[in-house]
Amino acid sequence: MRKASISILIVIVSVLLCAGCDRRQQEYSIGVSQCLDDAWRQKMNEEMERELLLYPDMRITHRRIAHGNNEL
Repeated sequence: MRKASISILIVIVSVLLCAGCDRRQQEYSIGVSQCLDDAWRQKMNEEMERELLLYPDMRITHRRIAHGNNEL
């Protein structure tokens, strides 16, 4: 009886451990909006791209420039 209980406990623990193993990596998307497209913002865009090299699970999906138009 005791061996059966230990075997059942081992199976339950194994199932719980395997259930917690999710091999899918989360991916994060970043959207960026800017009012103008000047040299300072172009430099900032380059720096953002460089920083993304350190985080393979992140990417910039939307980059919008309003060109000073509040309606956009």
